[in-house]
Amino acid sequence: MASKAEDHQLAAMTEELETTKKTEGQHVVFEDINPEEERALVRKLDRVLMPLMAFVYFFQYLDKQSINYASVFGLRKDLRLTGQDFSWVISLFYFGQLCSEYPAAYLMGRLPITLFVGVTIILWGAVEMCLGATHDFRGLAAARFFLGFAEGAVSPAFIIITSNWYRRREHPIRVATWVSMSGVSQILGSDDFSSLVINGFGYSPFQTMLVGLPGGAISFVTIWISALVPRFFPGTRVYTSIGLSLIPLLGSAMLLALPAKGNDWGIVASTWLAACCSSLLSSSASMMASNVKGNTKKSVVSAGFFIVYCVGCIVSPQAWTESDAPRYTKGCILSIASWIGLILTYVVYGVAIRRENAKRDGLAGEGNYEYMVGGHDGGQQALQMGVAVDSDLTDVQDKGFRYNM
Repeated sequence: MASKAEDHQLAAMTEELETTKKTEGQHVVFEDINPEEERALVRKLDRVLMPLMAFVYFFQYLDKQSINYASVFGLRKDLRLTGQDFSWVISLFYFGQLCSEYPAAYLMGRLPITLFVGVTIILWGAVEMCLGATHDFRGLAAARFFLGFAEGAVSPAFIIITSNWYRRREHPIRVATWVSMSGVSQILGSDDFSSLVINGFGYSPFQTMLVGLPGGAISFVTIWISALVPRFFPGTRVYTSIGLSLIPLLGSAMLLALPAKGNDWGIVASTWLAACCSSLLSSSASMMASNVKGNTKKSVVSAGFFIVYCVGCIVSPQAWTESDAPRYTKGCILSIASWIGLILTYVVYGVAIRRENAKRDGLAGEGNYEYMVGGHDGGQQALQMGVAVDSDLTDVQDKGFRYNM
């Protein structure tokens, strides 16, 4: 059965023209497996890979966000956090993650990825235990930095694992399976500043925890919307992402615009909507898994994506200042600007890949062979012909590659 598992992984690579490779000067050709065997194999992969990835991602996200509830249960008072101390504690986690991304990308390209992820999880667990030993801002800040450093490689590695083991059409559901755990962990740990906003309007710590629960449920649902809509309506990933971006944009606008008096539940609902950002992470990660080709490029692009993510997470807490409580006007304005920028990015990306696909289709129709091989046939022609293809060939170099909308 193990050999068939390898066959399915190679079948997934087939869709990116990675069905064959040169090994010591010889061509190694891999054949298709029976569709029924493949379906059974996919189910087995789902039973083995998905629970492990979901379990790890759940605790990774919970680690990042649980400090939010700790803040309303007395963390800031116990550790004597004043002024911007709490914001820096949030940011330092992402400084650590930022510092780890490209070293992690380098190592992922040269070490067995399963070994690499396993070691980082052990290191992350060791650092996590150190959080309980902190007694002041300096200790907490150091522990949060190294926690971010240890966790930084997990999400990029999961994108690569999903890309390598599943076909392109299978990516959205599988990415949503592990990313949706952020919604579950959000129910238990909420987002970085939503609890502070709710608590700032007079709710007790326990009321804050209960009132924040629906935000995680909404996040969970929107993540699955980001996966299921493109599944049943192919070619709609970009459009779905644009639509889902409007939800946190609306929430941020409501949080900024609603009057403070007499609108308690309106403000609470706005925090639920404003926190629905994980669906965009799921959608973007799925597009990366499907539209980036070449082992080295996958590692670099994945790391680059999370570097930008880290920069945003470093900058954002500095806009949520204690002096700006309880409405956090600067934070809301930054959120609104960020969501508008993301929507524009999706529009530009969608137009660019549509034009590139049309260009390649046109050249293929004119009889240019390099634009035909591995195009819409998922690489089956290359498989049957035994064409040797470098597994590091990028989507730009492979003219037969088509981007998934």
